[in-house]
Amino acid sequence: MTFGERMSIARQEKKLTQKALAGILNVSPMRISHYENDNREPDIENIKKISKILEVSPDWLLGLSDKKTT
Repeated sequence: MTFGERMSIARQEKKLTQKALAGILNVSPMRISHYENDNREPDIENIKKISKILEVSPDWLLGLSDKKTT
């Protein structure tokens, strides 16, 4: 599973829209779409923020671990 797929799953489990997540992260909804479609990758600071908001481990988002939460 890719970063984008994991991010999309976690976002939907939190019942957040791309627009809502974008607002929290202070980025455009298009950027969230690019992340979830694996067209762009967030920088390390945004990975940390995304994992905190979605309550998943950064390692899980990056595909480095099968353990979803810390």
